[in-house]
Amino acid sequence: PTRYVNFFLRGLGEIDNLTVYDPTIDFLHSKETEGLLYYRTDTHWNDKGAFVAFNNLLIKLGYEGPKVEFSSMPTSGGDLIEISELRNFPLENDDTWLPSIDHSYELIRTETNNVTDTFGKQEIVYNSNPILNQKVWVVGDSFTRALKPYLEATFREVHYLGHWNERLNHLSDDLQNASEKPNLVLVIRVERSF
Repeated sequence: PTRYVNFFLRGLGEIDNLTVYDPTIDFLHSKETEGLLYYRTDTHWNDKGAFVAFNNLLIKLGYEGPKVEFSSMPTSGGDLIEISELRNFPLENDDTWLPSIDHSYELIRTETNNVTDTFGKQEIVYNSNPILNQKVWVVGDSFTRALKPYLEATFREVHYLGHWNERLNHLSDDLQNASEKPNLVLVIRVERSF
C-alpha cells in the first residue's frame, strides 16, 4: 500500500495550482473491463492504457476528451525482450490495441529542431478542429508517445518541448519568456524515474 513514489506525490499534491495525477488506481479498476493496459513484453503502457490515463486526467481537470474505440492488433516483442535478449519468445495477441478516435480533424506539424530522443520529436502540432480550444505544452518521457494521438485530437495546439530530464529545469524560464502562455503544462514522468 505504500509505494516509493507516494513521498513525492504527497509533496507535489500540496503545491497550489498543480494537479498531480497518478493513474495506478484507475488502471486497477479498468483492468477488469478494458483488458491489458501495458504490453506483456514492454515496460510501457499500450495505446489503451495511455487513453485510460489521458481520459481520467481530463476528467480530473474538468474536461471532456475524444471518444475512442479500440480493436485488437497483432503484438510484437517489446523492450523487455530486447533487454533480456530472449530468442523466439512466444507472444500473445492480447496486449496491442489500435485506437479509432471518433472526431474529425487535420493536423499540421512543425518541427522545432532536429532533436529526437526517447521522448520523440520536439515539435508543435496544430489541430484544425480541436475538442478544446487550448494550447498545451508537454514535457515528458517515452510514455508520451502513446499519448500523442489523444493530445493532438483534443487540443488546438500541442507543443512537445522535450524530455523532462532536459527541459524541466528550464520550464519556469520558458513560461516566463513566452509571449503566449499555454493553457496547460503537462509533465509526463514514469514512476520509476522518481
